[in-house]
Amino acid sequence: MTTDAPSRAERTILFALMAHAKPIRNPDLSQISPEMKKERRDRLNDLGLVESVLVKRTYVHTLTDAGWAKVVETAPGHADFVRRLVFDGLTPAQVEALKDVF
Repeated sequence: MTTDAPSRAERTILFALMAHAKPIRNPDLSQISPEMKKERRDRLNDLGLVESVLVKRTYVHTLTDAGWAKVVETAPGHADFVRRLVFDGLTPAQVEALKDVF
């Protein structure tokens, strides 16, 4: 494993952030993925895969574009599967409406 390769726990965190598709508070993230401990947060931030901002004594995490690309690289079929599952059945108007939600 190279130093730039996320660990299994870190990859799971990246997948959870991708699935959530919007900023998420650390306590909420910990309910759907391994805990975002300081060393994981620092490492994912240093790799540019996640942005973490301290808001009222808790961190809020966002998957960066580089983080999204890493998830797609890690599981190339996953993005296509999500597109087929979620988006292929929607009309263009429905896809536009989703932009307001996310």
